[in-house]
Formats: sequence, structure tokens, C-alpha cells
Amino acid sequence: MLSLQRAVGNHAVATLLGGPSVQRLVSKDDLWDHYFDAYSSRMRTRGRIDQRWTDVFFHFENRLYGAKAQVATVGDAAYDAAGVQDAHDNLAALGFAALPPSPDPNVAAARAVITVANTRWSAFRGNGGLNRGAWAGSATHGEQPPNYVQTAAGVIAELRNMQLAQAGRIGSWWLMASDTAPSGNALHRGGVDARGDFIYHL
Repeated sequence: MLSLQRAVGNHAVATLLGGPSVQRLVSKDDLWDHYFDAYSSRMRTRGRIDQRWTDVFFHFENRLYGAKAQVATVGDAAYDAAGVQDAHDNLAALGFAALPPSPDPNVAAARAVITVANTRWSAFRGNGGLNRGAWAGSATHGEQPPNYVQTAAGVIAELRNMQLAQAGRIGSWWLMASDTAPSGNALHRGGVDARGDFIYHL
């Protein structure tokens, strides 16, 4: 009975993650973002990491990269949605961070920036009428709004550190110089249509 329930559950997850026209439980982009956040935390760890966390992390990593390799060989239909989702859920149960929250407020603020940027990306992806540029401190897309809040230099420095630790990316994002944002920086993410890259002005 338990095996049957698990099979049904895995099929449901696979269906939810399956195609672009289906509402996904956790999208591929989100799964990669979670992985890179965990990876970044692990790379910052100076002391010993709990072995159970490490084992579950590597299982998630292997599932993700294995699924990516299958897609490259066979196509998107081969994506191991159920296996990746299971590995993701196991790591989520232990907490994605290998360490307690950092006492450095810039670290917490940088993670918060990525969270908000992901929210604005989801709005952009789900609405073809939205401008591809969004602004820190605001839910507005388009020209700079009056409630824009310039991101502090220390937070941008932390985002840059995160990017260096992850070989040039922060999950699905990359930090770039910007002539538009008063802070001089923006996060970019690959576009979903003819609108081009999505830009989150910092």
C-alpha cells in the first residue's frame, strides 16, 4: 500500500513538474535556485558540517545533474521530476543552509534580495504584458518608480561574493553593472520570450 501511495505521489509530482503548460509544484528554476543557495552556504562554512546534511545535499546535487544530463541526451521529457523532487524535499526537511543564519546583516539582506527578485521574475514570467525591468523595494515593472529603494553597497558586495562562490552565477541570476539603476548594479536572468533578459534593478 505504501509503495502504491508513493508511486501515485511520484506520478503526481512528475505531472506537476512535467510540461510548460502544467502548473508546477516546484519549477526546475526553483530547484536549481535552492541547490545553489545550499551550495553557497556550504562553501561559506568554516567548521564541520553535519554529515547527514552533507549526504542529503550530495544526493540532491547528483539527482539534479543526472536529470540535466538526461535532458541534454534525450530531451525535456526525460527530466527525472519525481527523483529530483524527492531529493529536494529531503534537503528542505533538514534546512537548506548548512549553518545557522549569518550574523552579518549583509548576508541576510542579499538572500532577501534574491527572494524578492525571484518573486518579480515569477510575475514577469506569468504576465506577457509586464515590462522586463523591475525595481528593488517595489512591485512595479517599467520605469523607475517613486518607491524604489537603492540597494546598499555592502549588500551588493555580498551578492558579488555569492556569484564568485558559484562560478559566475547566483542560482539562475547574474550580477551586472547597470547604467540605469542608481546603485550601479542589477541582477539579470534569462528571458522567457522576445522581451529579452529580465532585469532586477538594485
